[in-house]
Amino acid sequence: MKSCVVAILGFFFVSFATFSVAAQDEEETDEEVIEEVAPEDFEDIRALQELESEALKPKVYTESASLELFAPSAGALHRIQSDHGLVPELTTRRVPRGAELLGVPGVAERFSHSPVLGLTKHQDPSIKAYLDFFDGRGKPILARWISRMGRYQPMILAKLRAAGLPEDLIFVAMIESGFSPRATSPAAAVGVWQFIPTTGSEMGLRIDRWVDERRDPEKATDAAIAYLTRLYERFGSWPLALAAYNGGPGLVGNTVKKYNSNDYWHIQRSGGMYDETRRYVPKVLAAGLVTKNADIFGLSHVTMVEPWEFDTVKVPGGTRLSIFADASGTDVKTLRELNPELLAAQTPPGAEYNLRIPKGSTPKFVENYDKIKVRGDVEHEIYTTLFGETLDDVAQKFAVAPRVIRALNGLASRERVPYGTELLIPKEGRGSWRGKRSRTPTLIVPKAMKVSGLERFYYEVNAGDTLAAISAGLGVRESDILVWNFLDPAAKLQPGMVLQVFVKTRPELARVMSDEDVKAVVEGSTEHKKLTRRAKPRVFRHRVKRGESLWTIARKYKVTVNDLKKWNRSLRRSNLLQPGQRIIVYPRRR
Repeated sequence: MKSCVVAILGFFFVSFATFSVAAQDEEETDEEVIEEVAPEDFEDIRALQELESEALKPKVYTESASLELFAPSAGALHRIQSDHGLVPELTTRRVPRGAELLGVPGVAERFSHSPVLGLTKHQDPSIKAYLDFFDGRGKPILARWISRMGRYQPMILAKLRAAGLPEDLIFVAMIESGFSPRATSPAAAVGVWQFIPTTGSEMGLRIDRWVDERRDPEKATDAAIAYLTRLYERFGSWPLALAAYNGGPGLVGNTVKKYNSNDYWHIQRSGGMYDETRRYVPKVLAAGLVTKNADIFGLSHVTMVEPWEFDTVKVPGGTRLSIFADASGTDVKTLRELNPELLAAQTPPGAEYNLRIPKGSTPKFVENYDKIKVRGDVEHEIYTTLFGETLDDVAQKFAVAPRVIRALNGLASRERVPYGTELLIPKEGRGSWRGKRSRTPTLIVPKAMKVSGLERFYYEVNAGDTLAAISAGLGVRESDILVWNFLDPAAKLQPGMVLQVFVKTRPELARVMSDEDVKAVVEGSTEHKKLTRRAKPRVFRHRVKRGESLWTIARKYKVTVNDLKKWNRSLRRSNLLQPGQRIIVYPRRR
């Protein structure tokens, strides 16, 4: 009998696995999967959103589901004694999880004594849905966030107490970023508190090519406290204030007027605001409730990381972090982790800068700083990058491998270097590296394009370049660049484009090319016709699958949502997709 039970179970699981693989193979035959790395440190947020979208759909409960054959650790098969070959508790009672815990004697009372932001609406369907979610598919991600919370919790709670705000507002940061200072959303929100550039600047945060204080946990927390205070003073309700933090005060203000109610829960039940904003408040409250009652939800084993501790020293502006790292007995990576707001491996030019160094290293830093700076100047040359110059360009110029320059200056493997950055270049070993021969850029030009009294040069567009930045970097007007290159002012510049500019003399602080460096092809020529024939793009018709969004489709083909809308007129009025719908896509070549 025992062998029969085991055989049946084995057949069941093998059959299910075979069915799953077959279904997956059938599902993936339509299109090729193209992988793309999500924005830095935003993987957890994106994963949570995808799980959340699926988990919060209407559920169908069946009696057989309570056996939990697919989750043995949570119930039915949690006691398999392999040494005796027995399955003694095949149909044991299922352990309560998520919102079901509210029905356990004493649990609801305990929740009422540990409210989040003073709210005790634990029976609200939206909060119960998130209790199920965070005690289910979202649990591993929440566990990581609870662990990471230990790094910034002492600092954030101290600042909230000093401002007279509820300590539970820390859970806003948990939902916004998972406590990652480098988290960057597709909407360009950055940092622990996820400020977009306009709001960050409005709240006094410095955002330029050297420093992004949205990534500074201390300064961003100060800005978040000021912003949350402003929202609470305007709406007088934490649920409405949190909704405004997510969706904007204008949206919430207009919704209050439209529904003639200042009760967030009434507005939510009435379908007011966007889906994301309606979900945001119960998500914060449920995450806080689970975290404050970690033992009930099986998370008491999670260990918080060590608190963020450091010394602060005043250092000169425009100085390489490698010098400060050597002086304090650490490495550049550690300094960048302590100072995530720095966008380059140096302090910003100009005034002195308050730099964080490892706790207890100030005496060593004071003793070593001057000696190490002198020694570094003897062994290395300091090179200041030009506008439009990449690190690979610098490596080619000095015949030094890019990895050597990155390691010496504490730069990550794909980190971009802002122009004006001072780089250490070793004086020994030059000429030992030869990079790939750079291609000759091709430029389509009108035959008669000349400007009297000015010399023509060419600029190759890099990732992140804007028309305004190129105008400032080359000292020419934006309107002239548009006319000289037949550009659409509303469209984005693409990396690899070659723009012609006309100036009196060659720019000294920018990387530009001369006529001999570029292959100019005249419009209408035989060569131009050959290029036109070769340049026909591939067109693809993507069939929408259930659960797909414009964002996931754009990511799959390495294009943008705006690209999809540009190619498909039907998408310009609405982002809603229907399974089976066909979308035109021009995939980018790898």
